Amino acid sequence: AADVGCGVFQYATALQRFLAQGGTGAPRRAILRGIEIDGHGVYADGHSRADYARAHVVLAGDDAHFQVGDFTALPIPEQDMVTMWFPFVERYALLQWGLPLSLFDPTRLVERAVATVRPGGLLFVANQTEHEAETIQAMLRSMPTEHVRTVSIATDLVPYAEKTAGRIASVWRRC
Repeated sequence: AADVGCGVFQYATALQRFLAQGGTGAPRRAILRGIEIDGHGVYADGHSRADYARAHVVLAGDDAHFQVGDFTALPIPEQDMVTMWFPFVERYALLQWGLPLSLFDPTRLVERAVATVRPGGLLFVANQTEHEAETIQAMLRSMPTEHVRTVSIATDLVPYAEKTAGRIASVWRRC
């Protein structure tokens, strides 16, 4: 599986374990690759986003990997699953993160994500807002994908629960 825009990849262990165990009667080998375009941003403690991601990958085990690069340009073989947690399909989100608008090309990003999923494989997309979800779902409807399911991923488990009200995830099967 490939996770696009993984940031510091703090969920690497959970995602890798889910992929290895989820939905099956027996564990399977799940190789996970996290990809982050903005891996060299440095935090106040002097560590980069890539430093944190690599530490999380070590905790996740030998089947988890991380690389800094532009997902739309990297040579990546077909994957059984591609995940995108809060992809930048609206300019506002990109600017809030601090990335230059020259990197904003949501159509190219989504087309590449779909092309990276092997036929029959799955694309998982989580969105910050309902409008963002509608935007990416409209894009996916015009591509070789089949909508599997959409669910709310709002949660009361965080102190900023009210900000999660519009969060939506959708799963798409590559045709």
